[in-house]
Amino acid sequence: GLDQTRGWFYTLHVLGCALFEKNIFKNVITNGIILAEDGQKMSKSKKNYPDPHLVFDKYGADAMRYYLLSSPAVRGENFRFVESGVAEVLKSIILPIRSAYQFFATYSNIDGWNPTEFTFVRHGEGDHNVARIYSGNTENQHHLTKKGKEQVQAAGENIKNIDVLIASPFIRTQETANILKEKCGFDGEIITDDRVRELGFGVLEGKEFLTRQARMAETTTEQPKAVQKRLREFLTEMGKKHRGKHVVVCSHGGVLMTLDAIEARWETHEEMLRLPVPQTGKLRSLFPDPETDNELDLWILSALQELLQAYGKSMESYDLEGALRPIPVFIDQLNNWYLRRNRQRFWASGLNEDKMHGYETLHHVLQTLSKILAPICPFFAEELYQNLQGGESVHLDLMPQAYSKWMNESLNEKMSQVRDIVSLSAGIRARAKIKLRQPLAQLQVAVSNPDNLDLEVIAAEANVKSVEILSTEALEKIATKIVKVNARVVGKKFGKKVQELIQKGKAGEFTELKDGIIEIAGEKLSLGEYETGYLTAEGVEADASATAVVLLDTEITPELEIEGMAREIIRAIQELRKNSGFEISDRISVQWDSEEEIIEEAFVRFQDKISSEVLAHSMEKKDLSGEEISIDEMKMRLLIQKI
Repeated sequence: GLDQTRGWFYTLHVLGCALFEKNIFKNVITNGIILAEDGQKMSKSKKNYPDPHLVFDKYGADAMRYYLLSSPAVRGENFRFVESGVAEVLKSIILPIRSAYQFFATYSNIDGWNPTEFTFVRHGEGDHNVARIYSGNTENQHHLTKKGKEQVQAAGENIKNIDVLIASPFIRTQETANILKEKCGFDGEIITDDRVRELGFGVLEGKEFLTRQARMAETTTEQPKAVQKRLREFLTEMGKKHRGKHVVVCSHGGVLMTLDAIEARWETHEEMLRLPVPQTGKLRSLFPDPETDNELDLWILSALQELLQAYGKSMESYDLEGALRPIPVFIDQLNNWYLRRNRQRFWASGLNEDKMHGYETLHHVLQTLSKILAPICPFFAEELYQNLQGGESVHLDLMPQAYSKWMNESLNEKMSQVRDIVSLSAGIRARAKIKLRQPLAQLQVAVSNPDNLDLEVIAAEANVKSVEILSTEALEKIATKIVKVNARVVGKKFGKKVQELIQKGKAGEFTELKDGIIEIAGEKLSLGEYETGYLTAEGVEADASATAVVLLDTEITPELEIEGMAREIIRAIQELRKNSGFEISDRISVQWDSEEEIIEEAFVRFQDKISSEVLAHSMEKKDLSGEEISIDEMKMRLLIQKI
């Protein structure tokens, strides 16, 4: 604590240097003082703080932890505790992830999808373990001991079912497989696969155990990259061959340790030495990496690697607040783009290849989130982990690292650009008081790299009929390119002239030179010292960011108004389905009644679309009584029934 600096930090340094001639601290996280909302110190007599127990009951301990760990308090600054901040964590972090999981669970259960799961079992204790000698030769007659057989029996208690049973060619793993076969009531054959064999120990074969450092330093032993290569091949092949199955593999300690390294993305000797050696009879469950060519899947996996990279870098440097900063950004990408863009994909009937790829990707993303949230939201992370995977505990698993294979900067930039354009169009709608469900005729956009835009996605997300790339001439009529000078960066460099640079930049009085250099008021600025943007003319339904200018046609024709009403009707029926307690997959009949011409026109023109969206088997107009539903001051009555 900041108030303990003198009493602990400096005192222990002095003692350490005096007594042992070394620093006592390698790293220190210094907490600031948690103040009451009014800026005063929290006081029992003043009661100027909320009851912690009530906060825990209302929002959960995890929300409190996240709120404090993401605050300036963890970097030694004083911090005013505001209860609404805890509520915001619940709203923006925990509930959205829970919502994403519920979405995944609901639709995967409807489709009967199950992840491909591998459970690796290290064989029970063998007589070579008792003798403490290396045994990497299949010719060795090393059997399970009595204790080893008991260990396998105990392991079988934690295996719910077996769809496929595989063992390495060693006697001890074959014996392990036979015990599990009988214990779990598996009636299939035991498959032998050499790729899950014990490590090759070279000149150490048959010799007494060395320290791990000494064993791994011996060049004749099988190296980590070679073991990872054969295991990756095994996981890829078996994952495809036994998709959706539970594959139990009887293998060896070195293999289970290598599996940990594969999941942690570790390859070097130094990294491998950080891994614990699994005990005999130990279980290790994992799911193969998702294999997909769907652009949205590839994008969310790439975004996840960006999160892992930033999270890991900040955690390694003891920057707790910095580690948490990118998490809400990723949650927004997951919920408000990936899932929204994928709704039709998951809603489609049947379980095709593309949908399975989506489930595999979403399962992997949620599983990874449970692991990085474990130190921050331990209870919620454990619940999410158990729902997705099961096993001992998320807190005993390895922290995932970024995987370079999945990082795709060009795809990240492309998706970021599209989201920026859609966000700008939503802002224009908000100012014009036009709902997102109301289709519009056209969106025009100007960007520096129009070839990288997905116009169909923009049209769908912005809810417009067409998207047009603006020409330079058209852009100049509606917007002026400006420069926003970064005063903090260039302040020392240009002194008092900074204000002139800012004014000239805002007025668009600058010249663009080569290599991103611009000239303003006789001075040259480089990338990082400024940002470009656009200033749109007043009265024009346009908006701009640093990278894009958007012009939206906000005129609503009668045809567009009718289509917008059809979407409102869909929303009203879906809400009624939910309030009636119907399951997502339930098919219904719809009866409707209204004196409003536009509502009747919407039902007639868009009957097929409405029926498809709400899973209606039939839809007809009938005289109905009862509660009316209002849509923009227009009334209708609905009656839905499950069929």
